[in-house]
Amino acid sequence: MLKRLVTTLALLASTAAFADGTPQNHHCKLPDGSFDGTKTNKQCTTAKGTWAKDADFSGTLKTGVVAIGGETTGVTLAVAKDTYELDLHGDKALVKTAADLDGKPVAVTGYLTTKKGVEIPERHIVVVTTLAAKK
Repeated sequence: MLKRLVTTLALLASTAAFADGTPQNHHCKLPDGSFDGTKTNKQCTTAKGTWAKDADFSGTLKTGVVAIGGETTGVTLAVAKDTYELDLHGDKALVKTAADLDGKPVAVTGYLTTKKGVEIPERHIVVVTTLAAKK
């Protein structure tokens, strides 16, 4: 229950922005492995977390993905030999952009997380901050 709450809070916090509306491009990785996008660098350090910058990914986007046991976010990014799931955390703009760019090359920023599953032992998920067509 607590883990689910922490994950939910991390997803909600991932849309954090600065006062001027600029999306935050750093997140606090806490000792338990969860992320908190609401903490400042100082607050993160005080909580014994690691101040982590979002990573950049590029590859081909695919929406409407299904998996055994429903263990998928429904959106993937094929990068060279790897495939990452993308967590759009219910952001309507990101969901629309993903639908528009299905099957196309994209550039993504976000932070990488892993999630253990029943049918899929370890899932690699990028919690998306930005998503755009690759130029």
